[in-house]
Amino acid sequence: MLNIILIILGIVFLNAIISMTEAAFFSASLVKIEFWSKKSWRARILRFLKKKSETAIVTIVSLSNIVTIGGSMFIGALVTARFGSEWLGVTSGVVIFIMMVFSEIIPKRIGERYYRFIALNSAIFLLFLSFIFKPLAWLVMKITGPLTIRSQDTKLTSEEEISFLVDLAGQEGSIEADEKALIKKAFILNDLKVRDLKEKIEDIVFIREDQSLFEIKDIITSSHHLYLPVVSKKQDKKPVGIINRLTAMTALLKGYNRLLVADLLITNPLLVSMDEKLDDLLEKFKKNRTELAIVINENKEMVGVVELDRVLEIIIGQIGSDN
Repeated sequence: MLNIILIILGIVFLNAIISMTEAAFFSASLVKIEFWSKKSWRARILRFLKKKSETAIVTIVSLSNIVTIGGSMFIGALVTARFGSEWLGVTSGVVIFIMMVFSEIIPKRIGERYYRFIALNSAIFLLFLSFIFKPLAWLVMKITGPLTIRSQDTKLTSEEEISFLVDLAGQEGSIEADEKALIKKAFILNDLKVRDLKEKIEDIVFIREDQSLFEIKDIITSSHHLYLPVVSKKQDKKPVGIINRLTAMTALLKGYNRLLVADLLITNPLLVSMDEKLDDLLEKFKKNRTELAIVINENKEMVGVVELDRVLEIIIGQIGSDN
């Protein structure tokens, strides 16, 4: 009798371990595993298993069925041999109830709650068992392959999912309201284009490359822009560069009134199209180390400008006064 009880307890325990591992494995998202893998070699093993989830699933399901079905048959044979077949039904009912509660429900709840600890510590054993069950996994995948075509979308998360997680983190208090707003606004940059933010050509103050500093001193002293677009002396809409207003003002104060704009010209200005996305534009501002982009059309003619602070204001709000 004691040996039957011990065998039942052993089967329940083994099945409970498998159930906890299964629940923990599926509760650990690939995003979290990627984060853990920066510090833990176990997480890197878990990441490998997660990306090869078909093999891991076959391994877990196979182990669970071997222990459950094989164990039940073995217990049934022992009970029949010891007490006769009349006790088989009662024993089966008791064993099923015990396994349902102590091998499935409770272990899976534990696995879901402590998924990180269980998933990380079971990864090495699951990897070893996956190699043993690899031929079976290969066969199963060949059979089920046509029915389980993998989606072409292999991204870990979408923009909508990240936005939802930000909302959830805000509700839970994991991030503050201003941090939540900042993250949400950052996504707006991908939805807006230069045409949505540029200053129109008729509102732009620009100067010609052949003008002297004396001729443009009123523009220099009254403008609130750090950089001013410079156009060709032959074509008013053809940009040739930009000029730093403070540099020009310093030259004026030193008495260089006859100095030409061309002498202070910053060549190779940042030129962008109206369909440029603002997140790409922000990266170009950083790469080119400039604060002004000249917007051009298909004829390379200037149709507007957009400044770095206008892009940043979308994320953090108005930086300063327009004046």
